[in-house]
Amino acid sequence: MPFGKRVGASVAQPATPRAAPQQSASQLASLPGAPQPGQKIFPDQLWEGQTGEILRAIGMKPDDESNLVPTKESTDARVARDKAAHEARWAELNRDVAARTCGGSMRPFFLIPEPCWNGELGDFLIVTLKLSPYQDWNVAFMPADQCTGSMMNLPVHPDSDDPEVVKFAIGFVTAARDHYKACYAEVDRTQEFGRFNDQVEDIADKVRGLAVKILAQYSETWQAPPAPH
Repeated sequence: MPFGKRVGASVAQPATPRAAPQQSASQLASLPGAPQPGQKIFPDQLWEGQTGEILRAIGMKPDDESNLVPTKESTDARVARDKAAHEARWAELNRDVAARTCGGSMRPFFLIPEPCWNGELGDFLIVTLKLSPYQDWNVAFMPADQCTGSMMNLPVHPDSDDPEVVKFAIGFVTAARDHYKACYAEVDRTQEFGRFNDQVEDIADKVRGLAVKILAQYSETWQAPPAPH
């Protein structure tokens, strides 16, 4: 199941379990009046006077990447870096597990499910919040088979998402997107930009917290296979 699929796009099937995002950046949350990809989020005139002082005080600069609306190229490059780091961690883990279990292996289980990373919700997570499915907070490595699970006393990779968890995650991310849009509309109306960066980071933190909630929910039902005698 590919991450980052756009509505109506043709996407190749992944070579690894639940992996290989195919994506392109869109407008900042598709909001009316939002800057286009490559443009500055806060234009040059806002960096003058008191507003500029506030923006610099929260660590922003007019020409930093954080002040540029992501383009397809910058988004693809960022997710590719995350994917490469994820695969390096996976390979290192499997070398260790294979040595300890006579050839066992692990597979990644992506906590926030694939539908949340596609379409408009995917644009929100990947482009607006600058998250990606390959970051550590979204990945739980699990034994690939019963034998490895028994030797490590860990539950085996379930191969699929629980439909109820998918429904819950979609609802959570949808609410987070709507909250972001409300914050954006408010700052566009009031021109009070100092809080906006903190609001966006708070929304991103809540999405990362969703992965923790999902892992806790699964942990109540996942069971490790019995150890071999």
